[in-house]
Amino acid sequence: GQPPAHWTAPADTASASTGWVSAFRDKRLTALVSEALANNADLKVAAANVALAQAALAQAGSPLYPAINASGAGKAGRDFDTDTSNEVAGIGVGLDWELDFWGRIRSSQAGAAARLRASEADLASARLSVAGLVAKSWFTLIDLNQNGALARDQVDIYQKQLDLVNDKFNA
Repeated sequence: GQPPAHWTAPADTASASTGWVSAFRDKRLTALVSEALANNADLKVAAANVALAQAALAQAGSPLYPAINASGAGKAGRDFDTDTSNEVAGIGVGLDWELDFWGRIRSSQAGAAARLRASEADLASARLSVAGLVAKSWFTLIDLNQNGALARDQVDIYQKQLDLVNDKFNA
């Protein structure tokens, strides 16, 4: 098997990074992961970076389209000495459109799109990391609780053996 020529991220990175949690069928684990994802500051920063990258992509492509600018101004005055008034008004309309002969705008747009994909991948990676750490901690807690219960059971068994030995000794 040869590896694929191009690696691609799944379209739904949010479920790809946390969807595996439901395979454990543990409602408490699912709730813990959801709470961690909702309240993690690093994830909020990563989501903000995605929003910034989306805005940058929209801005990078905007010079490809014509822009119409309009402005208006008005001025009114009165000279009380000569008892005259004057009014001046003006309207201006302009059209801006940069032709992308050399591909500068398209290259800028492609770069912004790549930065958007990277920030989305960073967010998915951070979500996966948070979900994985919560799951690992949850299973560690379960393991520690089970080991504690096992240790208590062993203490009970040893106590019963000690009671039996004491009973035999006393007999």
